[in-house]
Amino acid sequence: MTTLSIDQLLHYNQQGLIPGPQETEQAFSKRASYCLDLKNQIPEMLGHEIPFDPEISYLSEEILSGGCKKTRRLYDICPQWVPLFFSNYKLSFWHGGCAWIFQQRQNTPTSAFFQLRQNFRSSKHYLGIYNRNELVSHELSHVGRMMFEEPKFEEILAYRSSRSSFRRFFGPIVQSSVESMIFMLTLLIVITLDLFVLINGYEEFFHLPMITRLIPLGLFGYAFIRLCIRQYQFKKALINLKKIFLNTHAANAVLYRLTDHEVVLFSKMNAEDISKYISEQKNQTLRWKMIDEAYFKKSNLSNHFNGVHFYNHLPTDRTLKDILKWMWHRKTTIWPQHIPIEPISKNSLLSQTNDISITLVNHSTLLIQWKGVNILTDPIWSERCSPLQWIGPKRVHQPGIRFEDLPPIHLVLVSHNHYDHMDLSTLKKLEEYHQPQFITGLGNADYLSNQGLDDIVELDWWENTSFHHFHISFTPAKHFSMRHPLNKNKTLWGGFILKNDKDYIYFAGDTGYMQDFIEIKKRYGSPKLSLLPIGAYEPRWFMQPIHMSPSDAVQAHLDLDSKQSIAIHFGTFKLSDEEFDDPPKKLKEALAENSLTENKFIILKPGEQICIN
Repeated sequence: MTTLSIDQLLHYNQQGLIPGPQETEQAFSKRASYCLDLKNQIPEMLGHEIPFDPEISYLSEEILSGGCKKTRRLYDICPQWVPLFFSNYKLSFWHGGCAWIFQQRQNTPTSAFFQLRQNFRSSKHYLGIYNRNELVSHELSHVGRMMFEEPKFEEILAYRSSRSSFRRFFGPIVQSSVESMIFMLTLLIVITLDLFVLINGYEEFFHLPMITRLIPLGLFGYAFIRLCIRQYQFKKALINLKKIFLNTHAANAVLYRLTDHEVVLFSKMNAEDISKYISEQKNQTLRWKMIDEAYFKKSNLSNHFNGVHFYNHLPTDRTLKDILKWMWHRKTTIWPQHIPIEPISKNSLLSQTNDISITLVNHSTLLIQWKGVNILTDPIWSERCSPLQWIGPKRVHQPGIRFEDLPPIHLVLVSHNHYDHMDLSTLKKLEEYHQPQFITGLGNADYLSNQGLDDIVELDWWENTSFHHFHISFTPAKHFSMRHPLNKNKTLWGGFILKNDKDYIYFAGDTGYMQDFIEIKKRYGSPKLSLLPIGAYEPRWFMQPIHMSPSDAVQAHLDLDSKQSIAIHFGTFKLSDEEFDDPPKKLKEALAENSLTENKFIILKPGEQICIN
């Protein structure tokens, strides 16, 4: 009798090897070992079950890695053990870009092979419809559930990887190729009957095509109603799981590992009943033991997420009454229409030294160049920070770096989803020309992925990730998130620690003054450099909880014990009531009041560069 260790279970879980609902521990252990060694066993199978050669190369690894970026986020699996084949063998046009071959021979465990169309060897698209990474992640989602045989929610789970909200909802309207064939055959019969009556002019049969049209309409109506019910059940189950875990990633992962019956059950239960069910099941089946070890014992419950909305430790919300009061009493300040600036030259951005080079682009956008890695913070090159480019806050100067002059961008830090920090137009251009990794707060990855961004990592407060030789942490900020009124605080906001060896840069993002500056100092030590916002702070009665004033920024500099700081978030877009030149003027006053020299807290002009050795 096999007894799997906790470490083995967790390893298999990450590889997308999940026990089936009825699978014994012995059978699962045998299948997991077989699958992980599958690529070494392929030569024995050639000429028997597999009529084409496997692709064992860097290309196949790269393609599977591309698909795993989404499956890791949506399902917490990365099944790179799956053999990949480039072949059109038995692939009809309705199969899309690929097909799965599941094998189950006598005395041999079930395993999966991935067949990808030949043209995907050199192209990332098929028929202008399918994106390769999207397609691969869709199909990889089936790997972890190969032993489930659960058709109801299988395709709903798989279509979560789609960039299109239309495809995510309507894609699973049929749950098998058999249903697709029945529907297509019915349409073909209707069309054939129409042509037959029309060509032969049988007036007495004209009513027949009208009647037969009701058949595909009825089938479609049934499938649509069934889909709506299942999408509702799926969404409700996910919401209920989030209320238990208070952790979006864990809730997504657990939902993926549920049977159809459990999804329906969880959609009807309250959080207390679901917790009781999980406690009962974890000692009865291997699957629930894996879920418990991977997500209940390992996950950190959030103290700033209630299952639906994120929140600050101290309240920052402003009511509609507050907003109307501000708008009614708003102070009229005149900003310049246009300020000429000289963008930095392209040659000045080609530094390859180990020194830290910082170039201010505008607002909260800086180019950080450190040990060969080029990093952008909250990049915005658009004319306005607004959902519409004909209305909303307009920039008063051009960016300090021309977009076409940017060096290769490797990493982009996005602090939150406000339009002056998450500028989709700029992010899409960065994806098109540079293909960087994007790091942001929880809840933003799905939205950005659906906008066409590929390599996205989302983090919770105090959560860490790595990029090249950097350790990156997402830190608390006292702010909020909103792209439109219906998604307020449904994604997380924060700042970033960018650490190399013992030195680190702190990018605060957008924040009001908070005690967490002291906590950041306790956890990470004193920053070598802090990038702190000083603008959009008037009137104080309204802005104080969410935006620092220059004097707040100086206090943050002291709390952090920062060796040096640079001012950001001012002088580009008119977002509040202070005068254009008030932030730098007030900053200098606050520095003098605290006996600090101006080189301790630097004010850069757009296009100005500073090097820190």
